[in-house]
Amino acid sequence: MLQALITHPDFKPDDIKDTKFHQIEEELRGRSSHNNWEQERGWRTSEIHIGIPTGQKQTAAVRQANAAHQARLRNAPHPPLSVKANLDGFPIFIGNFHHRSICEVIRETFSQDPAAQSFHYHPYEKTYKSPVNPALPTERIYDELYTSDAWLREDAKVQTIKLDQSAPERDLPRAIAAMMLWSDETILNPFGQNKAWPVYMFFGNQPKRERSAPTAGGGRHLAYLPDVSRFVLSAESLLLMCFPVTRSNSGQDQSRTRQGGVKGTSHPLSA
Repeated sequence: MLQALITHPDFKPDDIKDTKFHQIEEELRGRSSHNNWEQERGWRTSEIHIGIPTGQKQTAAVRQANAAHQARLRNAPHPPLSVKANLDGFPIFIGNFHHRSICEVIRETFSQDPAAQSFHYHPYEKTYKSPVNPALPTERIYDELYTSDAWLREDAKVQTIKLDQSAPERDLPRAIAAMMLWSDETILNPFGQNKAWPVYMFFGNQPKRERSAPTAGGGRHLAYLPDVSRFVLSAESLLLMCFPVTRSNSGQDQSRTRQGGVKGTSHPLSA
């Protein structure tokens, strides 16, 4: 198709001289925050702060040292934002985290997705009684999340929660939204040079036969995990900062090999 385009008699190279192909690619991949469609669907870009475990045992001496370190950070002229979250371990800053609101995805799915018509909102016990030998005891069947004891217990708690009688939602039905998050490396082009780590959210309310069907679209797009490829440790604040960059196939494979990983899986720090 590309060859047919550039060899066409009417094609003029000057017409695409100032075209921003990188920006177009970002919008097509759903990674640009300037895309109007993205904004309508609730996509946003945020800066997040997480804590990386240090591997140290939380002895009394370690807890005392951590408390002293947190006190120094609070008293610093410009404390890092991650201190406000009181994170355990080394705080790490991750910029350009592309995501949607979990509540927005739940609201959109339960109210607009046609698949929600087959969702289960009330748990139940499933049992089996042998028609051949009625003397055998009744067996409990665990085949879906909404037939599990955990869901039955939590649903009982939800149904008995006391709400303010003046609240407008006091008479509305109550149900559990069972969220299951999943992510894996995705190749964005045939040559494997561009990769992404999309995060999908599945709902346990949907029967697994429908949810797992390849054409069902059971995964709701929730976020993109940035590729954490290098870290900078600030000697003043001990703040770890990551810079998401695009690396080649060979570079990523070499990194996994050094970390003892396997091709196709991510090192824990890359999440």
